[in-house]
Amino acid sequence: MLLMWDVPQFGVGSKEVVGPDVDDVAGHVAVDEVDPSSPFYGWTTECFKVFEVLENAPDILVIGTGAQTYPLPPHLKTYLHRLGMQVEVQASRQAGSTYNILVQEGRRPAAALLPVIPTSARTGQMLVKFRQPPKDVDDE
Repeated sequence: MLLMWDVPQFGVGSKEVVGPDVDDVAGHVAVDEVDPSSPFYGWTTECFKVFEVLENAPDILVIGTGAQTYPLPPHLKTYLHRLGMQVEVQASRQAGSTYNILVQEGRRPAAALLPVIPTSARTGQMLVKFRQPPKDVDDE
């Protein structure tokens, strides 16, 4: 199973960025404060609700965090473990390779991969702007 889904990246694309919360009576996992420089900024357990309804849920979820590896926030890790899944978090290129190896081994993995450059799944537009490198005086 390979997931492509539209989630906030670095808080961009989130209508509201979640902050600290407490467990409610329904048993929802509390939202921890997440570093705004993390691609997980703005994520809640709602991003992974699909795993609650799958008949043959994966035994491991490989999460690709884009160009570099970022730690998965504790509230998301706890939620996924409660669903019975192991979690592996890597940069997206490495996560893709790990997914392929797990499939070859006969495991039931799922992959949730963010693009290397944060991009909207709805519009295809980059969510970040890059500065142009300064021109070298010798190049002119």
